Amino acid sequence: MKNGQCGSHFLNNCFSHHRATDGNWFRMKKLIPLVLMLMTAVSCVFSGPSHTPKVVTAPEPAQANGYSSDEQSSTQVNTFTTKIPVVNVYLETSGSMNGYVNNGQSQFQQVVYDYLSNIKNSGLVSELNLNYITNCVTPKGNDVNSFVNNLNSTGLLQASGSKATTDIAALIETILDSTEQNQVSILITDCIFSPGNVQNPQNYLENQKISIRNAVKSYLDKNVFVGCSIYRFMSDFRGKYFDFRNRPSRIDMKRPFYIIVFGNAGQLASIKSKVPDANFMGSPVESTWTIVNGDFSDVDGLNDYGLLQSGPVNGNYRWKSPTSLKSVKISSDGYFKFTFGIDMKLPVLLYGEEYATNTDNYCNLINKQTSESYFLSIRQNNVKSSKFTHNATLMSEKPFPKGEISVVFDGRIPQWVYDCTDLDDTVLKDANSGKTYGFSYMCEGIYAGFHANNSNNLTAKYLFEMS
Repeated sequence: MKNGQCGSHFLNNCFSHHRATDGNWFRMKKLIPLVLMLMTAVSCVFSGPSHTPKVVTAPEPAQANGYSSDEQSSTQVNTFTTKIPVVNVYLETSGSMNGYVNNGQSQFQQVVYDYLSNIKNSGLVSELNLNYITNCVTPKGNDVNSFVNNLNSTGLLQASGSKATTDIAALIETILDSTEQNQVSILITDCIFSPGNVQNPQNYLENQKISIRNAVKSYLDKNVFVGCSIYRFMSDFRGKYFDFRNRPSRIDMKRPFYIIVFGNAGQLASIKSKVPDANFMGSPVESTWTIVNGDFSDVDGLNDYGLLQSGPVNGNYRWKSPTSLKSVKISSDGYFKFTFGIDMKLPVLLYGEEYATNTDNYCNLINKQTSESYFLSIRQNNVKSSKFTHNATLMSEKPFPKGEISVVFDGRIPQWVYDCTDLDDTVLKDANSGKTYGFSYMCEGIYAGFHANNSNNLTAKYLFEMS
């Protein structure tokens, strides 16, 4: 994964905010009102599907890590499952997609063929349903070979529905309305919004974002512990390109396309374990982003963490229990600090190493109040005998106060989304050939939908008592 690359644009190094005294320490971001995504892990990588449902149920809110009831992320039972799902695939067939299939065997065709074949052959699905989608859905059976062989301009033109424009919000709403609890839905699209001749394209994009938010919220209202993964690829494109005014021009260049996956977080993780980001054939994954709804901190086995013994690297403190310490003294580097281990196999699987360990995606609470006075470092744990895959060190220039100290995952929309967004595609050149008109509005709509149910959705927290 090249998470953050868009043409000549690169995402800033995930470990920004470099401390002059120690390159491993970074300034933590302020806690935004909406805390998202998982940062805890299972004790083992998914080894494969089981035909017996594996359902893990969270304890009641009163049992959860000492947070008050208003801070609990769920008033309903959270369910993380690896039960074999039904997978529904939707390939957008608007006119803007023809350029990806006019080249015989483009990277687009190869990626779609490889991805769908791997999913079908993995044993991870109970049923695979293939569809075309525009303003209506055209079922295409379950034969991947036939589906891919018909990925040409003639085949796409045979699909039902409008070919002129794409209503991205309507596509997502149609798909999510049909996605049930034990189903995974996959949308293959160029993600280009089509305002057409509307007087104010900006207002159109804002309205699309609101509609996407509402569709995602409705999906979350009827399904628990779900996630969304977005993959970005590049492919040869030869044919007519329709700009945001729906005016065509003929181009021959590399253009981005996207695979968007919705489903239960456990099922997304299972698919990712069998179809890793690094194994896509035809074209590598240029960028990816995953967002998850659900409090992993309340689910047994998915939040394994604990304090490490003090030492020159870990800090100078007294260890009382895996989540309790006292007498934190200043270390030789001039900082007060303590270190804890985390089993991060699951977040790395879902999000990728770069995103899961990016300290900009973390914040802290001191006695349940947001604090900016602390610094975080996350590094891989290379001790093979350890149950933790990573070590995290919290550091301060002043003594830690007594009481609760929490490190919380605060996942945000990655910078590559904005780097790869175009707001004027009337002329395509090298500078914007890898960008997608209005793309960030879709991502912001998805993000807002995942936050809509709870303005303080603490999905993963590492809680310690300081005495």
